[in-house]
Amino acid sequence: KPKVLVFQPNMKNWIPTDYARLEPLQRKFVRAWPEIDVLHPHEIGKQAFDLFILYPVKEGDREAYLDSIQVRYGPMTLIRYFQPSSYDRMMHRLNPRHYGTFEAWVYRQTENTVGER
Repeated sequence: KPKVLVFQPNMKNWIPTDYARLEPLQRKFVRAWPEIDVLHPHEIGKQAFDLFILYPVKEGDREAYLDSIQVRYGPMTLIRYFQPSSYDRMMHRLNPRHYGTFEAWVYRQTENTVGER
C-alpha cells in the first residue's frame, strides 16, 4: 500500500478520498500552506511517503508546491501527469466557478528511481 502525500492548498473542490470502496491508500492531505510545516514525525524523512501528488490551481503553483516538497523530502522525479478531464472543462463552461483545469502531477523521490529502466 503506497503512502501518498496529496498537496492541494488553494483548491476549493477537494479530490475524493474513497473510490468505490477500493483498497484505500495511506494518504496525508495538505490543504493549506501551513499544514506542510506541522507534519507528524512519522510523516517526515525519506521513507515517509512513496508518492507525492500535486494539484496546482494557478500559474506557478506547481513549482511552488514542488519546491516546498523538495526542501523537506529531497529531489523529486515526475512519474505521471494527468491532464484536466473533459468533464471539468465542460463544467467550467457551464459554471465558471467550477475550476476547469484540474490537473495532477505525480512525483516520487529521485533516489527511489535508481536502477529502474
